[in-house]
Amino acid sequence: MDEERHEEKKTTNQEPLEEVAGIRMANARVPRFLVFTYIALAVWAIGYSVLAQPVNERTEDTAGNKPVDGKVIVQQHCLGCHHLTKERLVGPGLEGVGKRLPGKKLTEVLLNGRGAMPSLPNQGLDSEQIKAVEKYLRTL
Repeated sequence: MDEERHEEKKTTNQEPLEEVAGIRMANARVPRFLVFTYIALAVWAIGYSVLAQPVNERTEDTAGNKPVDGKVIVQQHCLGCHHLTKERLVGPGLEGVGKRLPGKKLTEVLLNGRGAMPSLPNQGLDSEQIKAVEKYLRTL
């Protein structure tokens, strides 16, 4: 009897039914609103990939006014975690850091970071600014 019903439905429907694991399946059309949604998302994704700017380019000062004064850069980027004295905050105090890290050691820490400290290039500083920071830190 089930076979008769199955045969009846096959002949009455315009689309052929296929049975997969006991489930009758037919070829259904995708609703128009979904087609529109898929097309809109594809257009948006292509446009976004072409027109989007990386974050580091968006945050740069468009006027080209980068501070090159080591003291200003240290105030902006370092004093959230360091004191200018020997007192420890998140990181060690900066007073005497030039003596604690002589020669290229201070340069390496500034360029590569250490522990939880991020490197200065990752904070968006260029080589001229990093040299100014190093020069200022050696005076403390």
